[in-house]
Amino acid sequence: MVKLITAPPQAVVAPDVEFGEVVTPDFSEKDTQSALQAQQQDVTALKAEISKLKNEKMQLESRFSIATDNLKNRFDKQMEKSDAAWDERLARLDETLNERVTKFTNQLPQIDTSNPTLPSNPFGTDLPTGFEQGSNDGTSTMREPRVLPPKGIQTFQYSWPSAAADSKPYRRTSKNYV
Repeated sequence: MVKLITAPPQAVVAPDVEFGEVVTPDFSEKDTQSALQAQQQDVTALKAEISKLKNEKMQLESRFSIATDNLKNRFDKQMEKSDAAWDERLARLDETLNERVTKFTNQLPQIDTSNPTLPSNPFGTDLPTGFEQGSNDGTSTMREPRVLPPKGIQTFQYSWPSAAADSKPYRRTSKNYV
């Protein structure tokens, strides 16, 4: 080929390459089957994971139930021990109190008769020196207040009800308390 120097350059175009059909008629079918297989594998894996989690949940529930029962049993035993200890302490305190009350009531007549110099009125009836008694008609002034008869200390005696020696008093516990 001879080229002229003055001729304009021409572009060389290569012939189109024939690749054939990219999307064949069975491509859609194969693509759908591939997607279904991938989904089926995911579903199978998820089912296996769910069954594994269900088994773990059942095991944890079983362990939790056993641990809760053990804890409840330990708590009940400890409460029974504690209630028994408190009952014993209260029984000892009741016995000690009853012994002291009995001892004191036995000594009370001795105290009354042993010291006859004790005044029967603990406040006394004498007026302090320099204090003048008011008039006998019940009136008084600020200088001469009316003297009231002393009342003394008002006391009373209480005796504990005696229970039978073989009967155990009713005690509230955590089981019978409502």
